[in-house]
Amino acid sequence: MIDSPRGQSETVGIVLLTAVIVVVVSVLGAGILSSGPQPAERPLVDLDIDISSNNVTITHSGGDTVDGASLDVGIRNETASQRYTSAVTGQFRPTDTRTLSHSLTGTVTVLVIDTGSNSVLGRDSQAPDTETATAAGMPAIESERRL
Repeated sequence: MIDSPRGQSETVGIVLLTAVIVVVVSVLGAGILSSGPQPAERPLVDLDIDISSNNVTITHSGGDTVDGASLDVGIRNETASQRYTSAVTGQFRPTDTRTLSHSLTGTVTVLVIDTGSNSVLGRDSQAPDTETATAAGMPAIESERRL
């Protein structure tokens, strides 16, 4: 039997080299993946949306100030829609109000969208006024309100 001072050094070397390569690749991969573009954070706002027969009034009741250039407002009913891009000029701050006109009839739905974060900040639906509907001989429709 011959005793060699090199014993298992080749096997240990391969295992250590493999471990070093795995660690280096993991660290580089984690660094590259975490340095990518981060999604825009959704502004936290409380919006009051009032819908009348020809106007939509949006009031900023509290929360973050939003860049008006990134606010879009979509107004739609069952058959048509209107879109207002950059619906607010300047900054939209708490207590600010913006009124937009529309010519839609029936149940009107309003969406306030922040294009920076691609998120819906507020939503509301309003059916025709009960007084107007019953005066025209139509059945009264209850309004639906969601934010």
